[in-house]
Amino acid sequence: MADRLLCAGMDANNVTADMELTSIDGKTLLAIDVFSAAIGYLKDHLLQTCTKQGLDVLAHDIQWVLTVPAIWDDSAKLFMRKAAIKAGIPSDALLLALEPEAAAMYCQHIHLNMSTGSDGSKTISTFNHGTKYMVIDAGGGTVDITVHQVQEGGTLKEICAASGGDWGGTMVDKGFERLLSIIFSQDVINTFTLENIEDILEIRRAFEIKKRTMSENNNSLTFSIHASLLDICNHQSLYASINKFNAANSENMPMKLKKTKLCIPFQYIKSLFDESINGILSHLKKMMDDPRVADISSIIMVGGYSECSFLQERVIKAFPSTHVIVPSEPGLAVLKGAVITGHTPSAITHRVCRYTYGIGGDGRFKENIHDEKRKFVDARGQVKCRGTFNRLVSAGDVIKVGYKSQGFRVCVADKKRTNIRIDVYISEQENPLYRDGCKIIGTLEVDMPDTTMGLNRGVDIQMVFGSSELTVEATDKHSGKKHSANFEFI
Repeated sequence: MADRLLCAGMDANNVTADMELTSIDGKTLLAIDVFSAAIGYLKDHLLQTCTKQGLDVLAHDIQWVLTVPAIWDDSAKLFMRKAAIKAGIPSDALLLALEPEAAAMYCQHIHLNMSTGSDGSKTISTFNHGTKYMVIDAGGGTVDITVHQVQEGGTLKEICAASGGDWGGTMVDKGFERLLSIIFSQDVINTFTLENIEDILEIRRAFEIKKRTMSENNNSLTFSIHASLLDICNHQSLYASINKFNAANSENMPMKLKKTKLCIPFQYIKSLFDESINGILSHLKKMMDDPRVADISSIIMVGGYSECSFLQERVIKAFPSTHVIVPSEPGLAVLKGAVITGHTPSAITHRVCRYTYGIGGDGRFKENIHDEKRKFVDARGQVKCRGTFNRLVSAGDVIKVGYKSQGFRVCVADKKRTNIRIDVYISEQENPLYRDGCKIIGTLEVDMPDTTMGLNRGVDIQMVFGSSELTVEATDKHSGKKHSANFEFI
């Protein structure tokens, strides 16, 4: 469900607390309310089902697992956590799992590997220790790609940072909707959508089913036109649009309209997949150029879009020397893997940092390094540099799950301050000097109510990396007391 942020027209890497969604009829709602309502419905349905079966289960009795795309940044993940908490899921009982990692966990428990014994006999088994494999999680909005290596005991190590893009199945759906607007006119489609929401949803569902069975062997795509759509459109204009389309695509089979059946030539339907599949294949080829990835044994395709035969055929054709595996029911691989992740959350031992993480602030001024224009003297008489980026970990670092960064001390700005606010930034650069051009992903608010020590107050901040979410620890520099540090997304 999470990758529907993209399907809803939202940029999942620019999430804000007050962002809105717009419905088909132009109404707006806060995105967090929409997602919270959807999560809440699923939660309530589960609890009601348990009650019907005689199980007295409460929300805090369950380990809840919410899956999110791996390419999302921390602000989008925090958005989903906030939505789940608002839906009534206790924060301490909620685990966010990265979708391709969940799929990789599922693949660890099914027999995908064909091995040959010394006597020539062949057996099917799970992946052996040392095996590297790639998981392509092709969903509706995003395509996430990860590479893992099997460790001793069946745990997994991430080989390179999760990557991907918005090349999911909805990119094909949008192409199909553009085709409808060409055939029937945009005004007709707009009117039809507003007046017949159930019918337009049925057309989209029918195309989704046909999309998953599309392959190189198809000659055309035939789908039914709803009577309500034919009632709205001008039949003379419709036939004129079809004739114009056929004239512009004369090298292909013609589009035909037979009563309520529209037959679209496969060559044009195939073109609807081009932007999506070309984006996926181009990215995969770049990844294969990485020496860390070049020796993978298999590519595993999961996610609803991976059920599309046409996508499968294109991936197999592009990488003939690599074993491409599509497990049974690839659309359920993430769901089943999420259940496994909930039982074994520590199965992923190492992750690769996608970004450089750091704290924004005013660091110590370094001669011949920092810009003189940023130089100033603070309330303690120390020479500082305004607006520095204080790095904690770098992009590309291989981090063991649970790794704590080196402590970074932050002190109160004046004697009467009762809290410390720390801005957390990310950057694609390895070691930026300043926070300019970096993206702020959240703030840390640490309470410091006792002002008797004036300026001599501060905390040592440590980031805990490697999990699917960023966590923070703040320790009083004098007492060693752990302070609560709430990570609020912007």
